[in-house]
Amino acid sequence: MFFNFNFKVTNKRVLKKINKVNLKLTKKVIIMSLATLEGTVAFENLNEHEMYNGQSTGKFSLVVSLDDATADELDAKGVKLREYEGVKQRKFSSKFDVPVLNPDGSAFSGRVTRGSKVRLLYTDGQPHPVHGIGTYLNKVKVLEVAEMEGAEDF
Repeated sequence: MFFNFNFKVTNKRVLKKINKVNLKLTKKVIIMSLATLEGTVAFENLNEHEMYNGQSTGKFSLVVSLDDATADELDAKGVKLREYEGVKQRKFSSKFDVPVLNPDGSAFSGRVTRGSKVRLLYTDGQPHPVHGIGTYLNKVKVLEVAEMEGAEDF
């Protein structure tokens, strides 16, 4: 399932502030594209910042395994995907706390485990010649929580 929403900034006050930053957008309209997709959690860092080489990246992230149809749609938009054991994956990240919700919209408590089915609300970033279009995470809705593997061994 794939949806797009467009929001336009036409407020003169906001456009004046943008002009002060020398972006030279005198009468242009800024469009922010929001989209949703569903997938299966491969890796999650939603409760603390992800670590790389022992250092915090300052970002929260979620790596999602995608079905072929969703992967093809992202690929057509210019989003680069990785493949792990024959399954396409994409990382979504944010510098800000990401709200995690239950299917009914209430706040989710606990960790989102590997294999959980989720729906993401994300924003497309600017195109990059090498890395493709970035994906910025806005919200996560946990549709189905997966059981932790190997928990019965303890």
